[in-house]
Amino acid sequence: MMLTLPEGATKRSSELLALAQELAATCPPALAREIALTGSAAHGWADNHSDIELNLWVERIPGRDVWEPWLQSIGATDIDISVPPGSDGWMWTGYRFRGIWIEMGLATLSSQDELLTRIAAGEATQHDLLILVSMMRDAVPLRTEGWIEGWQQRLEIYPEGLAENIIRANTSVWSDPHVPPVRWALADRRDLLALSLRLQWDIGNLFRVLFAANETWEPDVKWLAKTTESLPLKPRRLVERLDTVLSLQDPHRSVAEMFTLILDMLALLPDRFDVSKAQDSVLAAARSRAV
Repeated sequence: MMLTLPEGATKRSSELLALAQELAATCPPALAREIALTGSAAHGWADNHSDIELNLWVERIPGRDVWEPWLQSIGATDIDISVPPGSDGWMWTGYRFRGIWIEMGLATLSSQDELLTRIAAGEATQHDLLILVSMMRDAVPLRTEGWIEGWQQRLEIYPEGLAENIIRANTSVWSDPHVPPVRWALADRRDLLALSLRLQWDIGNLFRVLFAANETWEPDVKWLAKTTESLPLKPRRLVERLDTVLSLQDPHRSVAEMFTLILDMLALLPDRFDVSKAQDSVLAAARSRAV
């Protein structure tokens, strides 16, 4: 199988791909009909801090008596196998292989197919589900019977109505005129833990609105500079300004910058999105203080 990474992929990404190929070649058929390299190496962004992220798919999730003998036979160490309570559709294991951490998920073909069908139809809006699309779209097949390619083709089109649902859900909290000014109160008290949590919630909402506005599948929050680089609709100097918010060196400055970022993002939205209540609420809070 001819394997390729995105143009400009780092040397580390290629090294991790080669190691992932070795793992896939030794994996018993009972553990996987489909195997893909995902994560930073598949995106071509891996650095010396990156691990290997593998995803495997099979008809039924096998027990530890199948997993552990294989992992032990390849010299894996620090093996940690996790099966969520009540879950029969997936499991996860982490281990070291030649000194490198491997994160490996195993799901049934049917559960993956059903979930991606829902996502492609715009029926799923949760962040933890939608980031699976980013994972799948850049996945590098290491073993496949065609399922991976089929899933990738299914996810090429951003569903109609999904952006509206995400933006509505993630701007509603800002529409409450009581919510934004709380940030000023926490800054006055230097209650930095509580303030940090609220600013992180704001950033999470901003992140989701940003990708929905661009009708682009939202990725994991890691590698923000790379994932936002090609977005046409985004506040200027987004990453640098988020650094200012998160630094909390001057809590009042962090709050002011967060409000300005929110307003800049909302101003970029096409007219079909009615976010006027959120704009009015955040603007009133921003104007109530001068920093």
